[in-house]
Amino acid sequence: MIVTLHYDPIVTDDPKLASMRLRINAMAQQIDSRLSIHDLRCVPGPTHTNVIFDCVRPSDLQMSAEDLKHALAQRVESEYPKSVAKITIDEDYVGHTHE
Repeated sequence: MIVTLHYDPIVTDDPKLASMRLRINAMAQQIDSRLSIHDLRCVPGPTHTNVIFDCVRPSDLQMSAEDLKHALAQRVESEYPKSVAKITIDEDYVGHTHE
C-alpha cells in the first residue's frame, strides 16, 4: 500500500477567518443543505484577496460541479467585494448524510 500524506496550511485561530468560514458554509447550504466547505484560507494581494476553499458535493446533486462552483463564487464575491473565490469541488462518493 502506498500512502500519500497532504496537509493544507490552514489558520485555525483567527476569529475573522472563523466568521468567514461560517458565512461561506451558510452560503453553500443555501444552495443545498448537504453542502459543506473546508480548508478555507485567504491569500491577500495588491488588487484582491483570493478566498480559497473546498466544497463537498453530494454525488446525487443535480447541479453540475461547474455550476456549483460558479453559483458559490458569485455569492462569495458579492459578500466580499475585493475577493476572488478559488473553489475546489470535492465529490462525495460515499453519500454521507448531514443532519
